[in-house]
Amino acid sequence: MRKGTGLVCVVALASLGAGAGRAAEEGEGKLDVKLARAVVFKDGYCLLVKKATGKVDGAGRAFIEGLPENAILGAFWVVPTKGKLLSTVSRQQIIAKQGKQETEKRLVLEFDPKVGDGAVEVEVFALGPGIRWIPTYRVALGEKEADLVMQAELLNEAEDLPGIPVDLVVGVPSFRFRNLASPLTLSGGIVDPLRRAAPQIMDPSGASNVLFSQRAGEVRGERAAPPPAAAEGPAVPALPPELAGEQAQDLFVYHVPKLSLRAGERAAVPVISTKAPFRHLYTWDVQLARSGAESLPEAGGRVSPTRLLKNEVWHQVELTNKTQVPWTTGAALVVDGYLPIGQELLTYTSVGGK
Repeated sequence: MRKGTGLVCVVALASLGAGAGRAAEEGEGKLDVKLARAVVFKDGYCLLVKKATGKVDGAGRAFIEGLPENAILGAFWVVPTKGKLLSTVSRQQIIAKQGKQETEKRLVLEFDPKVGDGAVEVEVFALGPGIRWIPTYRVALGEKEADLVMQAELLNEAEDLPGIPVDLVVGVPSFRFRNLASPLTLSGGIVDPLRRAAPQIMDPSGASNVLFSQRAGEVRGERAAPPPAAAEGPAVPALPPELAGEQAQDLFVYHVPKLSLRAGERAAVPVISTKAPFRHLYTWDVQLARSGAESLPEAGGRVSPTRLLKNEVWHQVELTNKTQVPWTTGAALVVDGYLPIGQELLTYTSVGGK
């Protein structure tokens, strides 16, 4: 295994062996881990990037305490930036602390001791649920231009953000295995997620039937059955569909240079402040056809002969995006001075769009 050049990921559910556990007992090889960046999506998923630095023990091993609890399948990666990484092992063990038994999870990293001076550095990427951002707008009307301000309202149910850069993503990419937890997190059973993700591997006898039924569904244009629900993770409040973002939107990133936000806290961060040309639009929905007698209710159950015809006149505001960034879909409050005159949905508007 050491002669290979690829990254080998191994999951171990048993406690540490004597040789591998010696460094842990003595505290040697423990890496210092710091959260470096967060990439947040509107649907409640986020990518946390951590940097771990330190020195390996005499056997070329190092370890990181703790594992991400909700990383999805295929979205938990350890990438070496210094040193040659040979294997990554997720382990859990029962340890005694102050007379009590506790379960401890850690990531054990094996490096090539022949490369470097023992100092190593890795980046840990974990994508999972826990942080969401919601765009909201305030549109203050003037004579010919409106003061448009967009803020990002953030909900953090993952972990503390200690003054790190945060990227807010416009648009929602497709994460096919978002409902499957990575086995490397040791957050649940391993066999079941693998069986759901790759039934042809876990059940060879039924592989042909599974593949045939999948292909048959594709040919007929049938929609695949929804994936099984994921294990419950951090509670991120649900959003109305029109605010959760659409995959059709172009991906764009708003950069927040520095944000401090503890787990469980909420924050509002200003992102855009600009002057937007606008014009008033009035639309009249005329209903020419009259069907039946729409009556006025009167006492005694009598029906008035008056026929009512409902014609709706809407006052709308058309904004032009003259900035260098797109406007993402969000709730917009329109005000005239201190008077709120309406709240609606500001839809995705590309640069130069209306």
